[in-house]
Amino acid sequence: AAAALFSSHVYNSHDVMNDAKKIVDVAAGETQALVSDLTQEDLAHKSESANYKDTRSSLRLICNLLNIRSLYIYGMSDAQTSATYVLALASDDVSDEVIKEYAASGGKDTLKHGFVQETRALSGEADPTPEVTQNYFGRNLTWYYPVTIDAFDEPFVLRIDIDDTAITRNIIDNTLVFAIPMIVINALVVLLEVAMLKHDVSNPLHVLSNRMRGFVQSEASRQESMQQEPLKIGKDDEISDIADSYNTMTKDIHQYVGQIESMTQERVATATELDIARRIQQGLVPPTTEIAGSGFEAYVFMRMAREVGGDFYDLSRLKDGTLLFVLADVSGKGVSAALFMAMSRTLLNEKLQSYRDPAKALNEANDIIASNNPENMFVTLVAGIFDPQTGTLTYANAGHTPPLVVGKGFLSPDPGIAVGLFEDAGIVNETIQLEPGDGILFYTDGATDATNASNQFFGEDHLAHAPSGASHPKDAIRAVVEAIDCFVAGHEQFDDLTLLSLFVLEDGERHE
Repeated sequence: AAAALFSSHVYNSHDVMNDAKKIVDVAAGETQALVSDLTQEDLAHKSESANYKDTRSSLRLICNLLNIRSLYIYGMSDAQTSATYVLALASDDVSDEVIKEYAASGGKDTLKHGFVQETRALSGEADPTPEVTQNYFGRNLTWYYPVTIDAFDEPFVLRIDIDDTAITRNIIDNTLVFAIPMIVINALVVLLEVAMLKHDVSNPLHVLSNRMRGFVQSEASRQESMQQEPLKIGKDDEISDIADSYNTMTKDIHQYVGQIESMTQERVATATELDIARRIQQGLVPPTTEIAGSGFEAYVFMRMAREVGGDFYDLSRLKDGTLLFVLADVSGKGVSAALFMAMSRTLLNEKLQSYRDPAKALNEANDIIASNNPENMFVTLVAGIFDPQTGTLTYANAGHTPPLVVGKGFLSPDPGIAVGLFEDAGIVNETIQLEPGDGILFYTDGATDATNASNQFFGEDHLAHAPSGASHPKDAIRAVVEAIDCFVAGHEQFDDLTLLSLFVLEDGERHE
């Protein structure tokens, strides 16, 4: 029905527009014949010229006979920005009086610059395509023609307006005359097809729907459906194929339900384990994240990933005023990783407190862990002691990421071996002298391994650049975190991110 209506509309639009064009062509020809013998005296004294009045009356009659709303003859200025009316009339009396007075007064009208169709008319061409115009009398379809008056050298423009509303109404009437019978025929065909569909499709689907509804309502209904005969649809068609698929589905679902119940129990157990591990890990994170002493400041930032990770840290001041810190990343996840973290943290803290020597503490802790490590887990870490009196930082690296001196670049310590892999790891001390204004950043691989949506790594180059210019540990860490967040742009964090920064303050920036 829609297609019939559309095709009828297109056909009738074309037909009606062709008829309208023929009408205006006739009107243009008659107008040319009537105005050609007008003289300059006729146009100069319109109210007194019998020839002008007769010509205008004849043109009004033509407009009435051909259903033309209005007709104008005018000349255009050389700049084509204004028009002077020679003759103007309308088919109805009221409109004609308005136009007549307007033309009689020598009315001049300002035009839009560069009217294409009017320019063509002045050059002797008639554009076959009408223009939609709007004036005091309403919306029009407007054609432009060239017209000559023998008494004048310059050409004139003939503008003919037809009521666009009448044209549209004519198109709609003709369309409906053709389309309504087609719509009625299409409606009868649809009703017949609906009846056939109900018999061949709707009724079988209703049976299939009832069986499916019973199957999904409850487990008891599913068990009952398994005891029923397989569903059969008489005809060998697509609906019969659906019924066969339903029979196969109900059989497979019972098998899958058993598997899912087993998997659900395993997932619940795993979720419980992860929750326990998460609470263990959170309990191991010390409350101290910031320490300020005479001439130095230290700050730690930690952000856990979605799953239980293995980052941990220690930050404390010893009785002699030195600063002790540990930054570590345990392998694996879950309860085993959390317990391994707890053991490693406790043992490392004890050894560091006892020896005040990072390498000795790490080597002894490694030997103990490696000899009692049935799960072959390990932890990479850096541990250090900073003496604010001398500015000396002594640290030991056990397979961890190299530290970054802010604004200067990465250090290259002995990489060492992760704690827990082998006995006799041979971890050594490294020493660096920090001057006022110097800052050092320790981090876990959650920083450099952060990825964006294109699976690109944040990397050491971005990390080295991010905290440049910072003069306090919080500023340095804040700059790194903001740079990472901007780089990943919302991409999910898959590893813990832990940062530890130590700055030696300039003179006058002393804290206790």
